[in-house]
Amino acid sequence: MSTSTKVIGAELSHAIPSVLAAAEIVETLAGNGGEGLSQAELARRASVSTSTCYRILRSLAVRGWVRKESRGRWKLSGGGLFPVASVLGDPASVVERARVVMHRIAARHGIGCKFSVRRGMRQLVLARAEPASQVQTTGREGAEFALVEGSSGAALLADLDESAVSSVFAESGTSQTDIRFLRAALADLHSKGWCHRPKILDWPIAAMSAPVRDSSGSVAGALTFVVPSARATDPALVELLLSAAAECSFPKTKPTRQ
Repeated sequence: MSTSTKVIGAELSHAIPSVLAAAEIVETLAGNGGEGLSQAELARRASVSTSTCYRILRSLAVRGWVRKESRGRWKLSGGGLFPVASVLGDPASVVERARVVMHRIAARHGIGCKFSVRRGMRQLVLARAEPASQVQTTGREGAEFALVEGSSGAALLADLDESAVSSVFAESGTSQTDIRFLRAALADLHSKGWCHRPKILDWPIAAMSAPVRDSSGSVAGALTFVVPSARATDPALVELLLSAAAECSFPKTKPTRQ
């Protein structure tokens, strides 16, 4: 027996089977060209039982690593994987794309903007832009909040189904957002592509958010405008938000068939 085989055998003796199965499922999805797989097909390819596969998929969905589409096929989701992948790749492409768009909007339209991503059960502000000579409204870069907080939190969770959203809310801890707001915001995101929080604390300002998507179509971040409350549903601002989010997003690539 070679030294490398002995090392691998020793590592496997301490391995947790469910973690190995979860890794196998993620790798199987990653190797499927972005088309998605049914739970039954995933279980077969990953060599796990259907019940184990179900529990792993639901757990990964809570973390935002996978999402279930309406036709019952599972795909990887950039919403939860972006912070992990960015360590290995180049996160600047997504963030800088958003930063350029936000600074232009702040200068031309006088709107405070921020770009947020998911980090586990938290949301992290990676970039912001404020108009000149105005009180700062978007918070500092690097600020963290509960994942479910505000319209940006809802936009980051736009790909999750009801079961996963309920689990995320239960695990996110203390937040100024309640589950009723979150569900209403998600309904708006699914029907209109954006959502808003009418009032932030006691300030006369509102937040409007839309998801920014990666080339697979998954949520990679949330673009947020902070505006006077009276303008939060202005059709011109809604159009500007949606067009800006689309500009920050990457064109969806077609899966390559083997």
